[in-house]
Order: sequence, then C-alpha cells, then structure tokens
Amino acid sequence: MLVLTVDQPNVLELNTPTGSPVTVKPQPGGAVSAVTSFLWKPGSAPSSNVFQTWAQVQAAIDALGGVPYKLGLDNSGGALTIPAGAVRLGGNAVWTSANPAVFAAVTFSNGAIIDTSANTFWTIDACIVSSQGGASPMSTAVSGGIQFVRCTNQAVLRSLGASPFIDATSGNTAVLLLDGFSQLGDRVHNAVVGSGMSVICTGASLLTSNSLGAATGPGTPVVNYEASSETEVPGTPVTVPAGWTNLRRDLALQVIPTATTTVARPASPQLGQPVFDTTLGIPIWWNGTNWVNSVGAIV
Repeated sequence: MLVLTVDQPNVLELNTPTGSPVTVKPQPGGAVSAVTSFLWKPGSAPSSNVFQTWAQVQAAIDALGGVPYKLGLDNSGGALTIPAGAVRLGGNAVWTSANPAVFAAVTFSNGAIIDTSANTFWTIDACIVSSQGGASPMSTAVSGGIQFVRCTNQAVLRSLGASPFIDATSGNTAVLLLDGFSQLGDRVHNAVVGSGMSVICTGASLLTSNSLGAATGPGTPVVNYEASSETEVPGTPVTVPAGWTNLRRDLALQVIPTATTTVARPASPQLGQPVFDTTLGIPIWWNGTNWVNSVGAIV
C-alpha cells in the first residue's frame, strides 16, 4: 500500500509497494509558484488563456514546463473531447468546471493515453471525466511513474467501455482519492483495475457496484473507505473483488475502547490499534494477528 508522508513544507514523499521512496518537489527548493489558470471553451473567443481546442490546451500545458496550473472546463459551446494520442497533464494539475453550477464533462477518445512517465498529480474538481473504453487513458503498464488522482466536490471518474480508466496491472503505483461526495464508476463498467492500485474513499464518496476491477498482476490492490462512503444502494456494503485488501473503517459507527480488561478486548480490532489492558496493567497493540506488548511479545 502506498504511504504518503509530508516531512517538510512543499515536499511529498511517496513510499511505493517496492519500498523505494520517491520525493516530489513542485519547484526546485520546494517553492511553489503561482498557479496559472486556463479556460477550455469550444466556440469562445480565443485569447492568451482561453482555448477552443484540446491541441491549444496541450500546447499551453507543455509551455509551462511542469508549473502547477488550473484548467477551467466549459462545454456550453461544444463538447470537450480529447482526441487519440499522448496526453501530457504536466505538473500539479487541477481540472474544474468553470461554472460551479453546471458540471462540465470531458471525454477521452479511444487511443488517448495519459503520459505518466513523470510523476502525475491530478485533481478532478466538480466535473465529469470519462473514457470511451477502447483503451485505458491512464495505464502504469505503458510508462510507469507515480499517479495520484484526487476526485473532489462531486466529481465523477468513469469508463464508458470495456477498458477501465486507470489500469495498474503492471504493479506500478496508482493512488485514487475520492472525497467530497465524488463518484467512481458508472455501475456498468470497471473504473479502475490492477494490483498497483490504492483506492481511498472518504467524505461520503460513492463506490458503484463496478467501480473496482480484477486484481491482476503482482502485488495486492487496496480499497480503504469510511463508513460514510456507500454504494449506489444506501446501506449496502461496497463489493470488493477477490484479491483486493479491504480496509473499511467503520469509525463513525464503532466505539473503540482505550482501556479494557483482557477478556473484554475488542473483537474486531484495527491493525495497529492500541489498548491499555487493565488486567495486565500495560499498553498493548493489535498486529493483525495477535495482541502484543511494547517488545512484540504476544500477551
């Protein structure tokens, strides 16, 4: 499972399943520059920061050279369609609906492949991003790298065809964070697949019945979701495919004791959960199999 650690300002360290840390700095020295804003609106009057076509948007992103940017999306004048070919997201990218009251939709055409040779940090904010499903737009098998995708403010990430949007079958790392009532999948097609995945759901996000695909390739994919996250049928537990590690956290519904007798220890403890055993008079921890003391001995 991927561990994200912030140990100094503007520095993000990613510990991959292989154990090799990758440190990412938005700018040399950790300094973050001002975010450049663009608008993608077909049929609009073009300007230095307003573009009609994806080709114009891509050229502007490339010119930034990795500097963070924000791309406003407005499909009121025409569809926002990304054609086949290489898609370079650039540095820390935020895609958001230009009009918060209207969800803009972006579609990746068959053959549109996100270049993930460099570390990718992509926020999808209050918009719908889809792929047509002929191939996975984001695939660790194509070029590897670290992919961190965040969906927030009711954003939707989905595939409209047979291939998932994110394919992490190579075992390289891809992390998807859902929050702010965001949704993964469309109830018909898998949105993510592969053993290199970590899917983290919080803030009442929605996992559909086909959000998660098969666990293929090396490693073990992980889905970690709060009790507030649901499937399309409220109250129905999320269906997790065989091979995935399911780390559901029912913290909102579960009272975790901080002190207890030996015979009254929690029946379903979380990994690493601490408890003070009043019978023994010592703190103990759950290691996933047994309760242990501070030196690792079973107690």
